[in-house]
Amino acid sequence: MSDAPTPEQESQVQPKRSVRKLVIAALVLLVIALAINAKGIYKIATGQKTIQSYFAQHSPRGRRYMAPSGPVDAKVVLVGYLQSNNECHDGLEQLLRQVAARAPRHIRVRFMDTSRKIGFRKADALGMACDAGFTINGKLEFEVPGPVPDFEGAGPTDTSSAVKDQPEAQTHVVKFSGPGPGMTPEHCWTEKDLEYVLNQELKKAYGPDVQLAPPRPTTQPTDKPH
Repeated sequence: MSDAPTPEQESQVQPKRSVRKLVIAALVLLVIALAINAKGIYKIATGQKTIQSYFAQHSPRGRRYMAPSGPVDAKVVLVGYLQSNNECHDGLEQLLRQVAARAPRHIRVRFMDTSRKIGFRKADALGMACDAGFTINGKLEFEVPGPVPDFEGAGPTDTSSAVKDQPEAQTHVVKFSGPGPGMTPEHCWTEKDLEYVLNQELKKAYGPDVQLAPPRPTTQPTDKPH
């Protein structure tokens, strides 16, 4: 008798082979996807990137044009790096526009969209957290007065600043990384740090008479008389 499989047996084996091939192909694709996105997954796991910023980077939905402002020949230039389609980055754009408007003839502000490849690569090369941050005249790190601010969950011994383990130091280094003040413990910068650095850059570029104007006071609603 022949040991060759019958047509009925062959028809039962064929689907099993197809399923096995599909499973192997799916596993190969999964490994490739993990390898391609390994850096992004690592950044999410270590807190350098949020899931929202990761998906905003890979989705064109909601992208918008962020217009520059200020004179093109300004000697002080703010470049904001943020995702135009990530609402968590909107506050950074607003902050940079507001502070630049306090010296409108001397500061130019423009933006790089980190949801696009070129903007993402530049922010990544600068080591920005959550694909967001800003530079002032091309620099990301500056020395500012005082010890490292003690944000909740962060403090002088938790940061990578120049005064680690020296809370009484007279100066420390800030890195303008992340979508907002104090949002990344290892890069604890404040709005006062931003104002201080801009005033120093304005002084170097235009002399001591050019400084940021005071911020506009926020008006509080008053109760109408009955």
